[in-house]
Amino acid sequence: MAVLNTGLAKTSAGGGAEAGPGDWNGDRGVFGGGAAPWANNTIDYITISSPSDATDFGNLVEGRYDLSACSDGTRGVFGGGFNNGTQPMDYITIGSTSSATNFGAMNVDRSNSSGLSNATRGLFGGGTTLWTDAIDYITISTAADAQDFANLVSEKSKTGACSGSTRGVFGGGYFNKKEMDYVTIATLADAQDFGDLAYVRDSLAGCSNTTTGIFGGGGYGNDDAGWGNTEIIEYITIDTLGDATDFGDMSTERTATGCASDGTKAVFGGGGPSAASTVDVIEYVVIDTTGDAVDFGDLTVSRQRLAGCSGD
Repeated sequence: MAVLNTGLAKTSAGGGAEAGPGDWNGDRGVFGGGAAPWANNTIDYITISSPSDATDFGNLVEGRYDLSACSDGTRGVFGGGFNNGTQPMDYITIGSTSSATNFGAMNVDRSNSSGLSNATRGLFGGGTTLWTDAIDYITISTAADAQDFANLVSEKSKTGACSGSTRGVFGGGYFNKKEMDYVTIATLADAQDFGDLAYVRDSLAGCSNTTTGIFGGGGYGNDDAGWGNTEIIEYITIDTLGDATDFGDMSTERTATGCASDGTKAVFGGGGPSAASTVDVIEYVVIDTTGDAVDFGDLTVSRQRLAGCSGD
């Protein structure tokens, strides 16, 4: 995989030229919620450029798992999730440690959705209370209820998601999905086919810089690979339709990790080798260089089914 030019100007969903890559990415990665093994309200943070153990950030408004997250680089929003049937959205200011504050309500109550964003708008796609193909959107800088965006190509949950400044991509999902869907973040319109992952899988983690999207781990099931969890990492070029390409491997097979990126590194936190077990492992890859994941440090609490985002 060639080294990418990430120094070009880009255009945000709100319009206008902006200098540099991924200005909604930042050097602080945040991991919130998860199952440890039950609903957890922990928020951890790391400095993505400096591998080390995570530090306590604060707490979610309510502990929950199977939640998703997005960020505009300043504010991180955690959406949906499950704990006794309640599914809020709450937010943090990424650059200052404190507990989360209520943001609003999702348009469709659900867990197991996936979140993506650019510098302005956050999207939450798919999920379960009942199976849904709904996509909600928010303006991340303004606390309010989510609104209807459009629909995925099909009903699914437990997808991975990544985004550039213009396009968002949802990959995989439950049950037996390997397709990737894409949307134009600034335009309220249904998703379209992007291409396919190498394997059917769900509960995978996604993150990106403005050019390259990364999908790591998850649970898989198909005629070629059988059933189980995977260590596979794949990548796509977000602005070019096509199938995903092998990137490398995580250190172990695991599902339901969280992911955060500073535009250079993609960092995977937590997860589990099975639905009944958790890990505190954090590891990373350099997005513009294919290869296996490298140890980063540990979360403060071992857990899976958590969500990650980044900013400053």
